[in-house]
Amino acid sequence: MRLVPAIRRFRGDGPVRVFVLVIARRAVAEVLRRELRSARHQPLTAAAEPAADDPSAAVDLELLLGVLPADLRQAFVLTQLLGLSYDDAARVAGSPIGTIRSRVFRARQRLVAAIDGGAEEAL
Repeated sequence: MRLVPAIRRFRGDGPVRVFVLVIARRAVAEVLRRELRSARHQPLTAAAEPAADDPSAAVDLELLLGVLPADLRQAFVLTQLLGLSYDDAARVAGSPIGTIRSRVFRARQRLVAAIDGGAEEAL
């Protein structure tokens, strides 16, 4: 619902996709802040581990991305999963393009290390 009122602010100097992602990122951040505030007032419970029906199944992407800090995860998801250019991802994240490039590089390193670590633990 935030997109309709915000459309008046769209200047047309960049892709609409980036404009929409910036609005979506801000909306999600607000929801997460609200949930964090409400979670502070609730008792902690153990997180449920996802059930693996097939041990040979592909690695769960959500679990893999969970090893990344938020800034690295954001840069990786924007560029590698959503397919944004580094320039567009920089606009969405509000960071310089060089920062996005280095974050993606470090995210890849950590993901490879996590996968290699998981493979060694399975042996």
